[in-house]
Amino acid sequence: MMTTEEEVQIIKDAVDTYGFESQRKILQEECAELIVAASHYDRGRPGAYDNFLEELADVDIMISQMIYALQGNIDVWKEQKLTRLKGKIEKYRKEQQ
Repeated sequence: MMTTEEEVQIIKDAVDTYGFESQRKILQEECAELIVAASHYDRGRPGAYDNFLEELADVDIMISQMIYALQGNIDVWKEQKLTRLKGKIEKYRKEQQ
């Protein structure tokens, strides 16, 4: 299994080698492929489970590249989104009782 340090180096090397614009376009393509894979999973197509996981991995890798390229810290945004999601979950659970 690859170490975290190896993963981070590959992420950096990809952006540094191919450039932000190229990798951003690939992110868009991978997101589209994930949408298709999710649809196939919903319809129970053979092999859809593994394909869905594969496309999730692709998008995860591309997101890591974008965060590196933009030198962005998404933690503030994640906290806001998770707090909002927590509220929605609590509301939903109350409504289900």
